Amino acid sequence: MQNKVDLALAKEMDPIEKLVTADNALTAEIVQLDETIAHEKVEPGGSTNKQRRRQLKHFHHVITTDFLPRKQKYVQYNAQFGDRNSFSKTDIDATFMRMKEDAMQNGQLKPGYNLQIGTQNQFVLYYDINQRPTDQRTLIPFLEQINLVDHPFQYTVADAGYGSERNYRWIEENSGAIALIPYTMYDKEQSRSYQKDPHKRMNWDYDEEADVYTDDRGIKFAFQKEYDKTEKDGTVKHFCRYESLNYQDPEGYYWATTRNGYQRRIDINPTWEHYKTDMREKLSSEEGQRLYGLRKIEDEPVFGNLKAHLKFLRLSVRGIAKVRNEVGIALLAYNIMKWQRAISLYSFLSAMISEYIQKMGIQPLLIVSNKCKPKKIWPSTDIRYIIMCQ
Repeated sequence: MQNKVDLALAKEMDPIEKLVTADNALTAEIVQLDETIAHEKVEPGGSTNKQRRRQLKHFHHVITTDFLPRKQKYVQYNAQFGDRNSFSKTDIDATFMRMKEDAMQNGQLKPGYNLQIGTQNQFVLYYDINQRPTDQRTLIPFLEQINLVDHPFQYTVADAGYGSERNYRWIEENSGAIALIPYTMYDKEQSRSYQKDPHKRMNWDYDEEADVYTDDRGIKFAFQKEYDKTEKDGTVKHFCRYESLNYQDPEGYYWATTRNGYQRRIDINPTWEHYKTDMREKLSSEEGQRLYGLRKIEDEPVFGNLKAHLKFLRLSVRGIAKVRNEVGIALLAYNIMKWQRAISLYSFLSAMISEYIQKMGIQPLLIVSNKCKPKKIWPSTDIRYIIMCQ
């Protein structure tokens, strides 16, 4: 239906052309009236042609000074929107988003960008600046910029804000990595109250052979039809509709129908259910729990250090290209700062170990490895092996 509406609107004349055509018609009529008024005699009570000309001049003035400039501005704004629903007049690349910094506590919107990072051992390896406020639609553009052939990775770990059918499918088909991304309702579905709630569809009985669901009241839902639904981002989702059977007894009829007397329906996306089941199995495994638990100490400290230590709270430039450069410099400074701390810790531990070995009077042994330069390795009764490789 929406496609038909868009097609019908596209066939219509452009609104700006309509306004220009109307203004040209007004101008032509005003010129005709000027010629008529120039040759007419004075009439008692005023000339009707002059009244008509005065009215047309008012319409001409409204179109040229208000309607037409405003419509041209709307067309320009729509071109700047792109696939967004807002932009800032001071920085047309910025999108209005809800920020954690909310001094008024009223959910105010501020122009900003959505920063996405990929980390390993708290070092930022990849980053991207996105104009979309929600995280679901930023994962695929972020992964597309990574050279997955030369730099493949085994796991893609993210929080529940990135869980969607579109993201799961893309990771499975394009990256070859294992996704550890919970969906929005994952944590709630793991609660004891949710799993024991008989009203939830996931707790209903399902007869795979007959393809029939049975709810907690004993009402059976049989398969009715299949249909596709297109989302705003162009994703096509496939659904199966199940409808309750017709019950003749009063109690069965009551639970099988809605308040308006229609049969109850449930719509199920088989693909989405498959991905949800797969994600539950991965996240409930021992390895999945261990890897997903690392996410909290992998990327979150990066943002905390940027704000607390580097005092990077606001952007000082405008335009997505300049913003990408500024954020890249800040992340580079963070990586250097973290690397410097790692070197300092390495030097401190080396000095402590050397002092300990000197006190114990242990003689060093020289071991040559093909993976690192020759280093002195100190055997000890307390420390079995200490290997230092740069």
